Amino acid sequence: MNSLLDGALTRAGLPTSSHDGIEAEQLGYERAPSPRSLVPSDANAIRSFAAGHTVHRAGTGAGAVFQIATGHVKLLVPTRNGGQQIVALLGAGDCFGLSDDGRNLCSAETLTPVQVRVLARGKTDGNNIHTINRQLQAQMSASFSHCVAITQLSARERLADFLTRWAKRETPQLLNDGADAEPIELRIPLHRYEIANYLSVTTETLSRCFAEFRRRGFISTPTPKAREILRIDDFQGLLAVCPDARPEQRP
Repeated sequence: MNSLLDGALTRAGLPTSSHDGIEAEQLGYERAPSPRSLVPSDANAIRSFAAGHTVHRAGTGAGAVFQIATGHVKLLVPTRNGGQQIVALLGAGDCFGLSDDGRNLCSAETLTPVQVRVLARGKTDGNNIHTINRQLQAQMSASFSHCVAITQLSARERLADFLTRWAKRETPQLLNDGADAEPIELRIPLHRYEIANYLSVTTETLSRCFAEFRRRGFISTPTPKAREILRIDDFQGLLAVCPDARPEQRP
């Protein structure tokens, strides 16, 4: 029996590989009878998108699976009031475009200039598939962690968790020597209202949290801009606000 990830890869038109995990049949999934190719024969080429580009929209036909080479992408789902909720922030190595019913579950929009690798059935070797499987497992773990954060943490804890995880992702040395890596200057390619949307708080509440962190000396803003450019002056102090934040978690 295939694992859940194998089932998703099969439906997306990608080859599968055997690995430990949840069995698809246990969750009611079935093996797709005839996987289809996702993209033309020139798949696995690098494609470039400008910042602010919509790669695909929720509900449209899933045509390709993408793996980010450089840049950042946000995934959004439509809300009842006609808006959109940011459900994931992706960076280098992350994949998007997988679907189990032939339709895109989320809209994908670029936050920065992005380069992506287009993946297709028959064009990805076994080593790449193992890498992709591990990446998808990491993304699933990050999604679960985010769900816990927005349902269990206070607004200030959510912001601290977000900032520390973003810093760890963008500054890998923090995983080993966070205490010695200050100050840390980060570029977070999100408007304030987008951060509030992702953390499920109001912009007013988010502003109060930022003001508190500045007052406590955790962060500063070297150059005020529409998009956040922050300097973390006290990483350990910020981390202590949310003791559940762990090095392996990601935004």
